[in-house]
Amino acid sequence: RNIVTARFFRFFAMLNLSPPSQGVLKVIFASILEGHLSDFPENVKALCKQTVDASIEIYEKISAEMLPTPAKSHYTFNLRD
Repeated sequence: RNIVTARFFRFFAMLNLSPPSQGVLKVIFASILEGHLSDFPENVKALCKQTVDASIEIYEKISAEMLPTPAKSHYTFNLRD
């Protein structure tokens, strides 16, 4: 087995980030979508909240059903997919 020296190990760091809550996701994606919809008519801008809510609901359902498998253990679904 390979022994990793402390001198080499100093170049690495471990990060642990908890997933954001549903409320945080709504704020982030609503801000992004509102910026993109700024040039659209008011009736289109009014759909921002419903679009974000629906997107997050779909994300939560898919991420609960599409779990990693032994064949694809490296793959985890995220909102960019």
